[in-house]
Amino acid sequence: IYPSNGAVVRYGLSKDDLNRGVLISGSTGHGKTSLILNIVGKVSGSGIRYTIFDMKRDYLTLASEDNTIYLDDATLKINPFEAPLCVPELEWLRHFSDIFSNSFSLMIGSRDFLLENLLRFHNESKNSTDRTLRSFLKFLEQNAIRNEYYKVTSGRIRSLLSSCSVFDCTDGVSFSKLDSFNLVLGMDRFGIPEQNFLVSFILSYLYYMNINKNEKRGSLNRLVVIDDAHTVLDANKEKDYAMGIPILHSIISKIRELGVGFLFSDQQVSSLMSSVIQNTNTKFIGRLNSVKEVETLFSGRSASNLTEVTLGLAKGESILDS
Repeated sequence: IYPSNGAVVRYGLSKDDLNRGVLISGSTGHGKTSLILNIVGKVSGSGIRYTIFDMKRDYLTLASEDNTIYLDDATLKINPFEAPLCVPELEWLRHFSDIFSNSFSLMIGSRDFLLENLLRFHNESKNSTDRTLRSFLKFLEQNAIRNEYYKVTSGRIRSLLSSCSVFDCTDGVSFSKLDSFNLVLGMDRFGIPEQNFLVSFILSYLYYMNINKNEKRGSLNRLVVIDDAHTVLDANKEKDYAMGIPILHSIISKIRELGVGFLFSDQQVSSLMSSVIQNTNTKFIGRLNSVKEVETLFSGRSASNLTEVTLGLAKGESILDS
């Protein structure tokens, strides 16, 4: 690691460092995955659990480790209507409508249409055991007003159900029962909107699971790793004011206070939400592909003296910004 004075030093991450957020940047082949594997290995050895959103099956080897569960499109099952423990169902439905709308780029009108019909579905199916995403789609087809909002909303739901079997189920995975395990979630076979939805949904679940535990910032209990982070934390979502504040931005800001730390990794840091860069206290900056990437990381500070050094770093070498 190269600190500002140019010396090569050993550097360790404390629990507080992890709780305050870590960003690893570097071009392809620079060693980002190796560094992440090293960090999660140390984290797991110290008793802290981790959740990895594996975008390219780089972490499949972790499935063989004790206390670690690997879930992907073939094994992951989620019923979005199953609210986390201690969360009122109506509150969860409102949150679900925000997650779904933001993940699938629905505008305010479609979001309101979705929520209105979710509440109607809730009231009319209280005594039913068939409360699933597919049964909600059937409810829309039979009861909703056939307007443009209907076309957009039902189309997104139909697409989600046809693109994967994860959400087409009655009984989903119990994340509360998996809370004592390390989780690796294989995301590579999902489309980008589905990836956005899954990450937002699972992080929301983690948030609500932790909110009643009285675990505060500084008491790290889980590290969340999002590799290739621009896939789900796209800067363009911040620029689309018609969609409101990106739901992932809100979730990440809230959940950090509950003992959940984040490690983001990407080679295209200029494509990341600004909130990711601003809310990561420690940054490992490896060899980057352009001056634009360097300037993004050092926004508001002079990057000219670091550009040449950063572009010339060897594999595995990093500049530390903390």
